[in-house]
Amino acid sequence: MAQQQSIVQISDTHFGTDVSLVKAELVKAINRINPSVLIWSGDITQRARSNQFKAAKAFLDQLKFGHLVCVPGNHDIPLFNLVARLFRPYHNYKRYFSPQFTATEPVTSFQTDGLGIVSLNSCNLMHYKNGQFSKETTREVEQRLLAMDQSQLKLVVAHHPVDAILDSDEENIVPNAEQALQHWVAAGLDLIMGGHIHFQFTRSLRHRYPRLETEARVIQAGTAMSSRTRSGLANSFVRLKVGESKEATELEFWDFSKQSGFSPVEKQLLFATP
Repeated sequence: MAQQQSIVQISDTHFGTDVSLVKAELVKAINRINPSVLIWSGDITQRARSNQFKAAKAFLDQLKFGHLVCVPGNHDIPLFNLVARLFRPYHNYKRYFSPQFTATEPVTSFQTDGLGIVSLNSCNLMHYKNGQFSKETTREVEQRLLAMDQSQLKLVVAHHPVDAILDSDEENIVPNAEQALQHWVAAGLDLIMGGHIHFQFTRSLRHRYPRLETEARVIQAGTAMSSRTRSGLANSFVRLKVGESKEATELEFWDFSKQSGFSPVEKQLLFATP
């Protein structure tokens, strides 16, 4: 790998339920880091309304970062307006973020020295909550991973999770996740990042999928600024320091407190142990 890079992942901001103090502190924290890549892993808004996307765009315009990688979440498409949901689900998304966001493309990718990121739209227009990986999407992600250099740290970003810690989150796991991961890990996937469940954690994918060909990890982000936190959990975001080698990649979980704003509460070398 080449020069060290910093990645920040925020998720489940749910504009419309955002907390002003947390949002202000999040801006400060991200701008102090000034990441090479900002990952926004879905549920940007609470109900995909124009004013919520407008507020999200105003927030984005305050941030310092190099490159944006973003995927939509199930809250970023209309819920109650079925006509809009089926025929123009990303109207407000494109109105406020195009061309920065690529919501209408099932799969996109971004590469830089030592880093390759594939992002995919895991939303299911036929279900208000659950996600999906279609056969076409799975194949396209696989091909993009195979096209990347073996020396790169290879990431996939999707909103819906492929793993969960809590029993109550089992229903949120993408139904065909194991089949997709078998293809992606064989193609060189190192790390998959997601949101949706508002519960941050990282672990080896082999905890759930022991038949995977090689070692890979999952990172699930919490909610960055929404009042919709899970009981006892703080608002949070993820930082990755991508080193000169895969083994030097460092993960930090940053939590919010009223006393100190956002600060790192957990650090680990991501690939030091399974």
